[in-house]
Amino acid sequence: MRLVIVSLLFGLLIGGLVVLPFGWPIAYGIIPGLLAAVGAAYFIYRRVSERLAGEMLVVQNILAASPQRPATSVAEQREMEAKARTTIDQAVVVLLSVRDRLGPWIPTMTGQISGNIGSLLYMSKRFDDARPYLAAAAFNHGLAHAMLGAIHFRDKAPLLMKAAFERAVKWSEKEALIWNTYAWCLDESGDRTEAIVVLNRAIKAMTAEPRTQANLENLQNGRKLKMQPFDMQWYQLLLEEPPRELVEQLMGGRDPRAGLPRPGFRATPKAQGGKSLPQPTIRRRDTRG
Repeated sequence: MRLVIVSLLFGLLIGGLVVLPFGWPIAYGIIPGLLAAVGAAYFIYRRVSERLAGEMLVVQNILAASPQRPATSVAEQREMEAKARTTIDQAVVVLLSVRDRLGPWIPTMTGQISGNIGSLLYMSKRFDDARPYLAAAAFNHGLAHAMLGAIHFRDKAPLLMKAAFERAVKWSEKEALIWNTYAWCLDESGDRTEAIVVLNRAIKAMTAEPRTQANLENLQNGRKLKMQPFDMQWYQLLLEEPPRELVEQLMGGRDPRAGLPRPGFRATPKAQGGKSLPQPTIRRRDTRG
């Protein structure tokens, strides 16, 4: 908002300087004042944007330092998770500083940065930490509102979930992923009829979007939605685990989960130098929701 206020004040100043010394009618200063206000707004916006770009580069460099290779042991896995958490915390500190310093200058910038912070925390599975930032996201940050909707889906809060997704699709009506995620959460919550309504709305907003059309037909025929065509964009929402083949492709041909104990199980005694014990057959639990 500072951009608007400063620009208007500058425009009034220039308009006054044009007419007052000569005793001209105030109307003579309108055009010079408007031109001055627009020029000031452009200058401020460009300067703030340049500073923001520099700060975002710092954040990108911080995140790039996070370990990308697969872990080879449980201890290394835990160490890498701790480093990744520290990296996210460092990036959040920078983003908070940017939000406090630059956010007040441009409308919606504070909300955009809050949404980015929430997205980082969400993708690191820190849902409770992410919640207030996602809730404070700018009205047009569709992905942030979709992530908030996914959190409410996990919490089994359907009314809050629908409200968050409605905010997401209102300003991101061309984003197929958000519409389909909305429908997926509704379907998984047992509301297939509403999920079909949502995808029909999506079809009207996005003409000839093949993935959405295919999912609408799946629901109408009593089948589950297929979210795999959205690739990693979908899996970043953490509502389903990516298939092993995709993980191996991203990690250079190796699944980082291979060779590690399943979550919740201790390493076999063989890892400690003892004789290994046979592992019981455990049926994998459905962790969605």
